[in-house]
Amino acid sequence: MALTFDLKKDAFYLEGEKNGEKNGEKNGEKKTLEKHIIKAHQKGMNLEEIADLFEVEIDFVKKALNIT
Repeated sequence: MALTFDLKKDAFYLEGEKNGEKNGEKNGEKKTLEKHIIKAHQKGMNLEEIADLFEVEIDFVKKALNIT
């Protein structure tokens, strides 16, 4: 039984894997930030304070808290 390798296919696979890891890391950071925003809001901080604390836009804070 002969083994054959497709180098192009392997290169595309590795590139896709790296892109997936980068996207996963970004999504993980975003979810962690959203959790911190929720905790800060539960402790009584207002939207402006939270936005300043985490250096994000108020719209991002509203989206994390499901406020329209």
